[in-house]
Parts: sequence; C-alpha cells; structure tokens
Amino acid sequence: MVNMYLETATRGIRRGTGWYAYVLECFDSHGNVHTVQEFKKVDDVTPNQLILLAFCAALNRMRKQSEIMVYTDKIYLRGSYTSYLRMWQQNGWKTARGETVANVELWKRVAELTRWHQICFAKNYQHSYKNWMTAELQKRSSRTA
Repeated sequence: MVNMYLETATRGIRRGTGWYAYVLECFDSHGNVHTVQEFKKVDDVTPNQLILLAFCAALNRMRKQSEIMVYTDKIYLRGSYTSYLRMWQQNGWKTARGETVANVELWKRVAELTRWHQICFAKNYQHSYKNWMTAELQKRSSRTA
C-alpha cells in the first residue's frame, strides 16, 4: 500500500507557470515509513495539465504493482479518473459528444501508468503533508515570480 499526496500551485485559472509537489509514502514490514518527494516548476501549463503532470511524475516513481491511495483536492483528476477514463479509452479518446478528450496525451499517459496499479482516491483529501507542501509551493513560486 502506497499513499500518494498531490498538491499544485498556479496563479489563476489560465495557462502560465505552476508548481507541483508529490509525496509517496509507504511502510516496510517493520512499520517504518519511507517517503519520496518532488517539487517541480512547469512553464506554459494549465491547472488541469499541472495536476495530471504531478500524478504522472509520482506514478513514474512506482516500481512495483501497488495499491495506491491518492490524496488530492483536484476534482478534475479525481472525477475524470473515476468517472470517465475507462469510457474515454473505449470510445477512442472521444467524449460523449464525440470531441477529443481535453489533455488527451496526458490522459493516455495516466492510463498507461495506472494499468498495473489499484488506484483509490481518498474521500477526505486532507492529509498530514498538506500544510507543509502548500507552504513549500508558495515559497518556491514566490521566488520565481
């Protein structure tokens, strides 16, 4: 079992510069916690693209088939993954209206990276790393503003 914590920071809802952070947390057989983290700046990105990039980056760190509990408040990722991803794949990456899925290349990466894992989204996305990750993202984004 792996806990994945995702946070992003952008200015506004339009395309621009943003930051993402993730923490992967797992426990060994002795109950010791092990974490891996990354903070990354991304230019020319929308908030929706940013959370998908964070999710993919965290998934890229996974080396074994795992049960992953994802903690994020980003409805775009949570809702689309749980409600639409399988349908989009079956429909050739088209929406119910026949339009190409927004951010289709990123969603294809998500589909590929998650195919061996069992992904669940936490109903309560508050977590012990949230305040720290948010503060770090604010510090990093203010230094590059």
